Amino acid sequence: MRGLTTQEKEIYAWSLFQTGQYQLAAARFENLYSESLDERSAEGLFAAYAKMENWEHLERLTQRYDGPLTDLYDKHMGEVSFDQGLYRTAAKYDPGTYGELQSTYEKRGSLVLGFNSKSGETDLDEFTMETLPAVDLTFPVGELSTVRLEVASRNYGQGQIRPGDAFGRVPNHDDPEFKLDPQTDYSGLISAKLRYEREGLYSPYIELGARQAIEGIEGIFFGEAGVKSLGNDYHWDVEIYRDPKEESVISAIGQRDPYTGDVWGGVTETGIRGDFLLEFDHDILFYGRASAGALRGTNVATNEHWSVTGGFKKDFDLEGFEYFSAGPVFSYDSYSRNLGQYTFGHGGYFSPQSLLQATLGVDFLTKEGREFLFKGGLGAGVQQNTQDEAPYFPEGNDGRYYEVDDGSSGIFYINLSGVHQLTDMFNLGTGLSYAVTPDYNEFSAIFYVSLRFDSVKGLWAHDLLY
Repeated sequence: MRGLTTQEKEIYAWSLFQTGQYQLAAARFENLYSESLDERSAEGLFAAYAKMENWEHLERLTQRYDGPLTDLYDKHMGEVSFDQGLYRTAAKYDPGTYGELQSTYEKRGSLVLGFNSKSGETDLDEFTMETLPAVDLTFPVGELSTVRLEVASRNYGQGQIRPGDAFGRVPNHDDPEFKLDPQTDYSGLISAKLRYEREGLYSPYIELGARQAIEGIEGIFFGEAGVKSLGNDYHWDVEIYRDPKEESVISAIGQRDPYTGDVWGGVTETGIRGDFLLEFDHDILFYGRASAGALRGTNVATNEHWSVTGGFKKDFDLEGFEYFSAGPVFSYDSYSRNLGQYTFGHGGYFSPQSLLQATLGVDFLTKEGREFLFKGGLGAGVQQNTQDEAPYFPEGNDGRYYEVDDGSSGIFYINLSGVHQLTDMFNLGTGLSYAVTPDYNEFSAIFYVSLRFDSVKGLWAHDLLY
């Protein structure tokens, strides 16, 4: 009895495939491919493992056998990586199709100017931060890694401080007098941070930074380290962090008490956080985020903070957009202590014991690869917050207290950023944001010019620096 010819073996393997017996079909196709490394059996072998979504074994086969199977696998991984926004990975797998994207990550230098302001009910609530200027440098490291360095000179300011204001160690009697002239403006303080990130299915990253503070405040160090993963229908990110609080001069760099000369402030929050995004039916997105941290500062009472956020969004398939999604988001924040005031021992940052928000928002990113690229988000909703009664001096109570603040109100926010490719080597970008809350209004603006050291056509999401 004669054996099957190669053509008959191939027909039999495809019949197994057509009847859904993918594992048996894969075994038959692998036998055929190992004998001749031909294109026809490579297509069948790839199709069988693709149906089973067993990409890990398919990768092992490409390492075992050379030939057209490797070409099919690399082309597929290039397409998948591109769809996920992993452009350097796409260029690695399929340089013929996506090789030009690698050049978008070449060396780049940017000059940045920025302004941030926050206003509240009193002069003490006013806060400004100017970035004049910042230098932002990005360097590729190998095929998939990037190093980014930012060095900035910043100016900080706050509203007028008058004798008798609830600030510093304000005495408990009429007509208090300053021992020192209160300083409300600080100029030329240096901030720097260095970030490393490697792109891939699992992308590790680490960022380290330091900020100059006023004399007497412990050095303000911050950063984050974690790993993130981006798939066809999911995204997740887990990290440990240490963030500076930039809500007042006290929390950002510290202040000197005009009554005694003592210093306090320079607050950072250290903790762990994670977020995820799941896609259902190609257009329904579920988003979640949670964090837990501890807050510390020089001569500032300690605090704990935790938060949780969740929401649904529908992604609309609109021409000219990478994504355009809208839906409700719900969040809850809680601090163990109310340390949002400006007397000695408080941190000067918003720290409600309960903050519940519900918003309806829109997020979008326009099509990549063009001369203009825009990204943004806006939303409106309601919030309810409770700030407990708090002593003037958390670490040395003299009997004076801030009253309970409990209420609800509407909120609104808008964030917009855009970049225009002036030439193949120069980009001009900006970022604007505005938020309205019951305790303060906040506005920020950033402008930057970027120089690419290689000529590149088109803009991509990583060209939006802020």
